[in-house]
Amino acid sequence: MARSGNFSVPCGSCRHCCQHEWIFLRPEEGDIVELYETVDIVSPSTGLPAKALAHQPNGDCIYLGATGCTIHGRHPAVCRDFDCRRFYLKVLTEPRQERRRQMREIHRFQETFAIGKRMQEAHPVEPEPAKPSGV
Repeated sequence: MARSGNFSVPCGSCRHCCQHEWIFLRPEEGDIVELYETVDIVSPSTGLPAKALAHQPNGDCIYLGATGCTIHGRHPAVCRDFDCRRFYLKVLTEPRQERRRQMREIHRFQETFAIGKRMQEAHPVEPEPAKPSGV
């Protein structure tokens, strides 16, 4: 779901992605780890050590303030790239059984899917083009 980072997601007052989620840094995509307050964790997708943005005591991203992101403009690649509408559209392409498994097993998956659906209905985007196999 990687994007150029130069697009607009109409988040409005939604802060779902900034709360109770590990926001992983991607040095290979330009994130300079030393610029952020981080924690060392094991990535659930790779099982390898990774750097993620620290959390406030309530589970929010350390950089989430009362009016939104306090580091917008230098926020990590994953924050620039993620669009819940595209997440929703991508999930729709997966077999129903796989979607149900993800809804049961993946933390906050169902909530993110529902938010993506609502956002897609209000502010539609085109699905990402399919990547050729082997890419």
